[in-house]
Amino acid sequence: MRECGWGNRATVTMTDTHRQTRETNRAVSPIIGVVLLIGITIVLSAVVAVFALEAIQDQHEQDAQPWDEQPPEATFDIDRIGDDALVTYTGGEEIDATEIAVAGDLNSSAQFDGDTVTNGETVMKPVTADNATVRVVWSTAYSEETLAEAEI
Repeated sequence: MRECGWGNRATVTMTDTHRQTRETNRAVSPIIGVVLLIGITIVLSAVVAVFALEAIQDQHEQDAQPWDEQPPEATFDIDRIGDDALVTYTGGEEIDATEIAVAGDLNSSAQFDGDTVTNGETVMKPVTADNATVRVVWSTAYSEETLAEAEI
């Protein structure tokens, strides 16, 4: 409804502008809503992914297999004193005493005393041969390795 005249034209123009602004605002509102929903979805997905990855990593650390265990870093001196073999722990990390045995040409295998084997601890056992072979063996339920060996 357009009429000639200053007042009517201004009214018509304002009505057209108002209608355009209202239509423009209607178009912006759904776009803002969609953008917000997408942003919230992305943030929630990232949070869930972080928690899931942490849970998987924690589970992997708990599932470390005992057969993956490496032998301890340790050094031993093996000497003969008369008819006895003297084995001395000379350095390295503390070792569970139940995992270390002295074996070879001895009248029986020997264990270190105590719960752990630390620097300076010794084991003395009689040997059964002139050129006796004595070994220090680290063993667990899944593996066994010789840490030191000497012919005395």
